[in-house]
Amino acid sequence: MIVDINLIEEKEKRNLTPWLIVGVTLLIALILLFFFWFESRQISSEQKLTQEQIKEIREEQAVTEGNHITESEGKVKELREARNSVEDTLFPTIPILERMIVLLPERGYIENYSYQVNQTIEIEVRFDSLQKTATYTDALLAEEFIEDVELRDVFTESPEEGLNQFEFRPRYLASFSVVVNRQYSPEEEGDKDD
Repeated sequence: MIVDINLIEEKEKRNLTPWLIVGVTLLIALILLFFFWFESRQISSEQKLTQEQIKEIREEQAVTEGNHITESEGKVKELREARNSVEDTLFPTIPILERMIVLLPERGYIENYSYQVNQTIEIEVRFDSLQKTATYTDALLAEEFIEDVELRDVFTESPEEGLNQFEFRPRYLASFSVVVNRQYSPEEEGDKDD
């Protein structure tokens, strides 16, 4: 048998573990550094894009507000014109109505009254006789605040059941269309009466 004696020292194997740890750590650090650099560039470009969008939105908002202000001014002007138009068409009808009531014959009364924008008054009046209807029409035509009077319809009430026909006195309902003189001033009429 042969005995093998080795008097030369055996070389120790290098321990690569610390170098491997340092290498892996450096590799991870480089990867993280690259990742953060890439993210910062992306965030920077997104920030620039966002700033541009904000700028565009502010410009659009300024234009929209300018249009809105112009539109609002247009609406205000339109409302003022409408108000002026209404004020021009306003006509004090209470003095006219009061005068029309004064002209009514005894036991005559106005049942319905409506004033139209075209200076026309539609009224329904109850009378005891046709003669009083004609008298009231003439009285209205004699007034200076009235341009024209049109007697549209005259209806007669029929007696209710149970009433003696000979004791029933019919009432007449007359519908008038009265055109008012626009130049008439009720205030002047009030001054004349005083």
